[in-house]
Amino acid sequence: MPRSSGFSDGNALVMGDVCLSAEGVFFPGTTGVRVESVEALVDGTLVQLSSTRSSRACPECGVASRRVHSRYGRQLDDCPVAGRPVLVRLTVRRFFCDTPTCQRRTFVEQVDGVSEPYQRASSGLRFVLRSVAAELGGRPGARLCRKLSVPAGRMRLLGHLQAPAARARPSSSRRWA
Repeated sequence: MPRSSGFSDGNALVMGDVCLSAEGVFFPGTTGVRVESVEALVDGTLVQLSSTRSSRACPECGVASRRVHSRYGRQLDDCPVAGRPVLVRLTVRRFFCDTPTCQRRTFVEQVDGVSEPYQRASSGLRFVLRSVAAELGGRPGARLCRKLSVPAGRMRLLGHLQAPAARARPSSSRRWA
């Protein structure tokens, strides 16, 4: 007999014989994360997220570290779900790098598929914003984002575009020869 739908058994969504985890619903294909809670807010959805990996590799030297320096929260915009904006509160850890020859003493973990250094949007939302910006540009892209409940204005969209590499100018001796 199938169970009723809804979040039960911790963070699992049970629908008939299919059981989906909250991680699979919000971040499909991403490993190493745990959804701590999901809250419906007046203007969107808040997802509390944390990392489940016990160690992370130093970005400078590549040596794995388990020694945690501290923890802090980051807020990331994410792709909307069911027409509602999603805000992710990600708890990340700062690790010590114990390699004597490494110049970094501490580093912050990045959760693969969710966060990137110095970014305020999830990896999935950044992909969407880049695609919209490349196809539509600033104002038309912003209008589409507004209809899709994606948090982006024209300047945020245009910031995701990269200018093509400039061709080298010919030297002056060739130009007048």
